[in-house]
Amino acid sequence: MTCRAFVMKKSPNKQEYRLGQSSPVYSPQEWHFGKYGTEGRGTNLCPEEQLSAYMDEELNEEERLEIESHLAHCQSCRLLLNEFMELKQSFSAEMFALAEPAGFENRVMQAVAHESKIRNLGKLWLLVPLLAAVVVILLTIAAWPVAVHFMNGALVIGKALLFTIPHAVSSMPVVAGVTVALSLTVLVVSLLSLRRLLRSATV
Repeated sequence: MTCRAFVMKKSPNKQEYRLGQSSPVYSPQEWHFGKYGTEGRGTNLCPEEQLSAYMDEELNEEERLEIESHLAHCQSCRLLLNEFMELKQSFSAEMFALAEPAGFENRVMQAVAHESKIRNLGKLWLLVPLLAAVVVILLTIAAWPVAVHFMNGALVIGKALLFTIPHAVSSMPVVAGVTVALSLTVLVVSLLSLRRLLRSATV
């Protein structure tokens, strides 16, 4: 005879139920066939929910011993436990049967390596401008005294030229006229060349 979970409810205004001479008295709100027992006569609640936890080894020592004691006398629960175990084994076999595609691990490792290379190159590109800026700053600091000296010399020479050229031109009117004529000629030729270049570019 198989064991089945059996729960019955009744209203509080009725009498309490009794199950034969040896059955205990249950509460008026709810009563059931008590804790799963060891006689296996179909008169006790079968711990179907506990069987799954027992199979997964999730019960404590006391609960495990109670389930094993019940299984020793309850054929229905033993069959149900066997069904659970077969279902679990079948599911595990199906999961292991889903083999990964050929070369999947190699492709994953290659993708990770490629991503690492890209990140490293990105870091190098960030370092190049910084290094260039540092080199320019160092060269500027090193060449600054020479640059200052050169600028001072150029300033002195420029002042001297500005002072001497007007006097030389005023003392030689012919040279001044030739210089002005050459300057105007160069200016006109430059303007004509620039105009020609602009036309050819628009065409």
